[in-house]
Amino acid sequence: MAIGERIKQARQMRGLSMRDLAHEIGVSAQSVSNYERGVNTPDSSMLLCLAQSLGVGAEFFIRPPRVMEL
Repeated sequence: MAIGERIKQARQMRGLSMRDLAHEIGVSAQSVSNYERGVNTPDSSMLLCLAQSLGVGAEFFIRPPRVMEL
């Protein structure tokens, strides 16, 4: 899963709109949209800011997906 997809997933899990998240992290809603669509990739400091605002660890955005065995 790409970083943008993870950002969108975390944002939706928190119940935030793009505008709400943008306000929390101090960027435009267009910037959030660009991150989610993969047009732009947030730098490391922005990833930390996103992680804090979305209540996830920074590794959430970059770790490979895990499949749990039953």
